[in-house]
Amino acid sequence: MKQLVIDRTQWCRGDGVHSKLLTHIGERRCCLGFLAMTCGASREEILGRGSPQSIPTVKWPKRVIDSHGENTPWTDRAIEINDCEESTFQNGPAQRERELIKHFRQIGYKLTFIN
Repeated sequence: MKQLVIDRTQWCRGDGVHSKLLTHIGERRCCLGFLAMTCGASREEILGRGSPQSIPTVKWPKRVIDSHGENTPWTDRAIEINDCEESTFQNGPAQRERELIKHFRQIGYKLTFIN
């Protein structure tokens, strides 16, 4: 399994609004922004972009974008877990992390959260 580290101090999540792969303000990334950079995307490529389908030139893992360059159901679910409000999770922020860890396993990535 490939490793993917998400630094909580740089992680954009749970504000109830769709986050970006990399935000213009604060340089924060959603979970897919961390994945994009692990897959070789540059900061400039992902800055202000909303989802993987907006940068099909990245060598995404299978199940992230389809053969037409569109987000897959797997990607839509990753966005949903990442972006929904904290109150959605009965067991607090750790539940979001557990759900993302489980979800990313489906595409062969072991998530680790730091800081």
